[in-house]
Amino acid sequence: MLRTLKVLVYGDVDLNIMDGSAVWLTSMAGMLATSPDIQTDILLKARIKNTRLTEEMAEYSNVKMIQPYEDLEKQTFANGNRMNVAEAVRVMKELDAKNKYNLIIVRGFDLVRQLLQESKLAGKTVPYITDFHHTLTESSRKERSELSEVYRRFPNLFMQTEPMKQAFMRLMNVDGAKIQILFPMVPNMTAEPSFRNQNDRLIYTGKFAADWYTEELLELAPKLDKNMMIGIAGDKFQGELAAKKEADYATIYGRTDD
Repeated sequence: MLRTLKVLVYGDVDLNIMDGSAVWLTSMAGMLATSPDIQTDILLKARIKNTRLTEEMAEYSNVKMIQPYEDLEKQTFANGNRMNVAEAVRVMKELDAKNKYNLIIVRGFDLVRQLLQESKLAGKTVPYITDFHHTLTESSRKERSELSEVYRRFPNLFMQTEPMKQAFMRLMNVDGAKIQILFPMVPNMTAEPSFRNQNDRLIYTGKFAADWYTEELLELAPKLDKNMMIGIAGDKFQGELAAKKEADYATIYGRTDD
């Protein structure tokens, strides 16, 4: 008989703020929830102040959200709203001692650095690695040393794309056998979607950064048909984008003052 796989997931992200990292965490919960043989604990970093990203997770019968400021007894934190990485690792150790997880999935390189000091946790942890320089000219010796230690100490790594995996292999001169591609977690569809234009509206929900060409998206918007509108959803919009939020060709959904 197949045993239940017990999984702990912690992303060093605040689910009160809607951005790509936060959505990754909720998508991970949704993906794991599809198997009745998996019991998942999601350790939250921050107090819940809004439920935009947590209300769906609360509906999964085999996913439990652990709120450190409310659910854990005799815990003290330096900040009244968010755990730091040392506190998160301390809580993870206590939860693992109690629940004996089969697998721990984490995101956040500062957190990964901290976990390198915890051999028992590291032995069952798979980090999701995204932020590293992809060429020798851009990467520092310190960064490569840390990445080498991560590759050596953890049983497996998750990465976003095959090109990212190949860049890591070239940079670190490894065969990449430990690296697994974590493909986008798209909900199962019951019917084939239609991509025909029905409402003259486009929506962008990805990362807002220069390398993602999101500024160019806004610059393109006025050149579209006058009936076409662009919506951008998220909380981490800064600088020029915040200044453009009043434009009549784009609508910003979320906070723009972070």
